[in-house]
Amino acid sequence: MYPEFITMLREKYPDLSPAEERQFLLIKLNINNKESAVMLGISLPSVKKNRYRLKKQFDLSEQEDLDKFVRNFT
Repeated sequence: MYPEFITMLREKYPDLSPAEERQFLLIKLNINNKESAVMLGISLPSVKKNRYRLKKQFDLSEQEDLDKFVRNFT
């Protein structure tokens, strides 16, 4: 669906862990938190913690929306 997307993501953010990459991709695919938890085999609070860590990794403020940031990433 998004050719070369992972390559671009890794070039721009080389310090992302594989779990953070997966969470990023699920957000990009518009998968909600509950579905993400089921797909990844983790709890809903774990998904929320992962999202919080991603926000910190991208240096987003509390007011900035992680979903919007991810969907606009190119």
